[in-house]
Amino acid sequence: MSLCRSFCVKMTSARKNIVAKLNKGEKLNRDSYEIGSLKIQYVLEEQEALKVLNNVLTEL
Repeated sequence: MSLCRSFCVKMTSARKNIVAKLNKGEKLNRDSYEIGSLKIQYVLEEQEALKVLNNVLTEL
C-alpha cells in the first residue's frame, strides 16, 4: 500500500471514529467543540457540500 493511500485510509478511519464518538450522545460544549466541528466538516465533505459553503462564505 502506498504511503498516500495508507494515510488516506487512516484519516477515513479517524473521521469515522469521530462520528461514532459523537453519536454515543456526547453533547457539544466548550470541551467537545473541536471534535463536533470535525464531525460537521466530515458530513459536509461526504455530501460534497463543503466546497459550496466555502465558496458562498468567501463571496460574502
